[in-house]
Amino acid sequence: METGKKNYILYFDLLNIFACFAVVALHVNGAVHTFAKTRNWVSCMFIETLFYFAVPVFFMLTGATLINYRKRYGTGTFFKKRLLKTLVPFIIWSIIGICWSIFYTKGMKISDINTPAKFISAVINCKGMGIYWFFPALFSVYLTIPLFSLVDEEKRIGKNGVFTYLIFLYLILNVLMPFICKKAEIQWNYSLSTVCCGGYTVWLLIGYYLANTDIKKSFRIFIYILGLIGFFMYFYLTVQNSFKTGRFDKTYAGYMNIPAIFMGTAVFVLFKYGKWNLIEKHEKAVRLVRNLSSASFGVYLIHYYLKDFSIRHFGIDPRSTLYRIAGTFIIYGLSVIIVRLIQKIPVIRKIIP
Repeated sequence: METGKKNYILYFDLLNIFACFAVVALHVNGAVHTFAKTRNWVSCMFIETLFYFAVPVFFMLTGATLINYRKRYGTGTFFKKRLLKTLVPFIIWSIIGICWSIFYTKGMKISDINTPAKFISAVINCKGMGIYWFFPALFSVYLTIPLFSLVDEEKRIGKNGVFTYLIFLYLILNVLMPFICKKAEIQWNYSLSTVCCGGYTVWLLIGYYLANTDIKKSFRIFIYILGLIGFFMYFYLTVQNSFKTGRFDKTYAGYMNIPAIFMGTAVFVLFKYGKWNLIEKHEKAVRLVRNLSSASFGVYLIHYYLKDFSIRHFGIDPRSTLYRIAGTFIIYGLSVIIVRLIQKIPVIRKIIP
């Protein structure tokens, strides 16, 4: 459906909204990191697993939407846009986070930033607001995109595609083999792991691959089954191991681990092939989706402040099931409203592009 932009892809915005909501849910559900042999903690782990796809999906969307940037503008413009949309907000909000930590949550002291070196260190290491760790990871991923974009489109995917080969190589050497060796109590030599698409970079390629490949229904079902297997691994096996060891077992945690890869891929494919006819038929519905999607970055930036404030000001128990469920919707909704208001103020809106 044409909505003012050519080649508008609705499911990209829907994924962006859902992943943003998932991030809020994960942070409101922070009690999961304080293990206890209780049903309440098990419910925390269920929510943790349910929304664990969020970060992988954000990186996949980055690959799906930006690797083809050369069709729209040059590399100089690409980096200028990334600078204005992410680097500047990161610096400003990191400083806000440091002030918040010093004067409100008392997590930092003035002495932690009383020299230029300490201040810079606090900013680039996200010491004021830990959830901003996503920015440095995103910056490193941005630096690789011009290289991947140089690969001819017809040579990127398919059986002999460059991206296909890199994804396969990464999954075997960086994910599967280390996992198998760990379970078999064999010491894996990480010198064998590939670095050409290491870290979160592989999510760019997976996102591009999934967005630009027509996946047969039978294989889609297989992907969904893998997603359920990933859910079972992270939820059930983590609960089982945690109850045995008396601590939050993180054997199956990590955004580059098998469960996250299975779940993230399944969610992306599910949204790509979802039946969104009811939304597409109504211009107002599409406009709402686009507005919510445009607020996602701002929601990520501010929601944790609302979470901190609600717990401290209202004396809320973060382990409360009611808070972890209703609080997610309330904090997400308030964040969207605040972001949309800020985006209407001429000068201030620069900090939430």
